[in-house]
Amino acid sequence: MKKSLLIIGLITLPIATYTTAAETETTPQEAVTEAAAAIPADGEQGLVETLKKSGYTVFAELVEMTGVLSELKEGEPFTCFAPRNDAFNMKIFNKLKEEPGNEELLDLVRYHFLQDDQTKDLILISRRVKTLNGKFVLYWITKGEISINNHSELIEADIKTKGGLIHGVSEILRPDVEGALP
Repeated sequence: MKKSLLIIGLITLPIATYTTAAETETTPQEAVTEAAAAIPADGEQGLVETLKKSGYTVFAELVEMTGVLSELKEGEPFTCFAPRNDAFNMKIFNKLKEEPGNEELLDLVRYHFLQDDQTKDLILISRRVKTLNGKFVLYWITKGEISINNHSELIEADIKTKGGLIHGVSEILRPDVEGALP
């Protein structure tokens, strides 16, 4: 009989399995290593999975729906500003879901992406950065708080995902608000 360990969080449970004589025994350390390898580390999950795991499920659905990920340059880092779920008017969102290929929606989602790796520390020294749709976002820092385009607060920073970073923001970023440059 072979014993292995299943680790879930900090709980360790012994599990007995039966092996034939031809099979080799797995040591407890090997079992722990195999279990740990099955759990993705920070930064190893894709963007959509990380958005969902981090609670930005509405924006994750928009990213999938618009196909904006195909526009990011492969191998180059990106930054995503993800609005929290309550920033969306769900009636409008549900109507937009029924309109595939909506260019206005695609442009809005593009405005939430930078083809650059902008950590919170870089945001603190930057003033403006060009987004994927060609327009700029402006960073404002007041009393240690970071706002974007003078209307959306940075609420969560430096969430690692495969190929880039996610920053949670309080509102949907709009290029048409005062403070955003063409």
